[in-house]
Amino acid sequence: MTPDPGSAAEAQPAAGEPGGRLPGAAVLAAADAQIRGLSPSYFALVMATGIVSIGAHLLGVPVVDIALLTINIAAYLTLWALTAVRLARHRDAVFRDLTDHQRGVGFLTTVAGTGVLGAEMVVIAHSYVIAAGLLIFAAVLWVLLTYTIFTALTIKRDKPSLAQGINGGWLLAVVATQAIAVLIALLSPHWHQPLRLHANFIALSMWLWGGSRPGERQRAKPRYLVERSVTDPPARVGLEQTAGTAADRKPPRSDSTSCSAAPQPRTDPERGRRPRPRAEPTI
Repeated sequence: MTPDPGSAAEAQPAAGEPGGRLPGAAVLAAADAQIRGLSPSYFALVMATGIVSIGAHLLGVPVVDIALLTINIAAYLTLWALTAVRLARHRDAVFRDLTDHQRGVGFLTTVAGTGVLGAEMVVIAHSYVIAAGLLIFAAVLWVLLTYTIFTALTIKRDKPSLAQGINGGWLLAVVATQAIAVLIALLSPHWHQPLRLHANFIALSMWLWGGSRPGERQRAKPRYLVERSVTDPPARVGLEQTAGTAADRKPPRSDSTSCSAAPQPRTDPERGRRPRPRAEPTI
C-alpha cells in the first residue's frame, strides 16, 4: 500500500513552526536584512570598552584590562567585517546614511574607536608598531569621513530643521579628533627627533581643532571697547584720548604769572649742582 502524498505533506511540520527547521536561505535573508540596517555608530562599543580597559589598567585592576582588550580586538574586527559586507551588498544604504543628519555623524565612531584601540595598544600591550598603524588608519578615516559627511550635509538640498537635524551625536566630531591627538601624544615619546617635534605639533593642533568645535562662549568685551563709538576709528580714538589725557595733566596758568619766567631752583655755587633735599626724620 503506497502512502498518500497529501497525508505525508500534512504530517511534516512547516518551516518556522515548533519542530520544524528554518531554511538556510531564510537565515541568510534575515542576517542580510540586519546588516543592511546596521547602525554606523556601533563602533561606540569599541570606544567604551577601550576607555574602561585603560581605566582599569591605570587603577591597577588585574586581569580586567587584558580581558577587555581581548574583547575589544574581537569586537573591532567583527564590526569592520560587518561594515565591509554592508558596503559590498548595500552600498546605497551606506551612502544614504552618510548624508543623513541623524546617522551620518555615527561613522565618526570608527575614527574614535580606532584611536582608542591604538591607545590600548600603547598603554596596555606596549605594541607601538600596531598602534602606529592604527594611528595612520584613523588619520585617513578622519580626513575622508569628516570632509565627506560635513560637505554632504552642507550642500544637501533638503535639510531638516535645527531641532531635528542636530543632536548629541554631532559631538563625535570632537571625540574623533581628540582620539587622534591623544594617540599621537602617547606615541611621540617613543619617536626620535625631529619626528617627535612634528608629532607633538600635530597633536596640539588636533587638540585645539577638536576643542574649538563645540559652541564657543562669547567672551565679554573690555570696557574701553564697549564705551568707544562705533563710527570713530580706533587710531583716532586713541590719539584723542592721549591728547585729552595730556591736556588734563597740564596745570592751568594764571594771568599774573603767564608772562613771567618760571622760577629756577637754587644751585650750589661751590659744587655747581642742585642741593639734594634733606629727608625729614620719621618717628
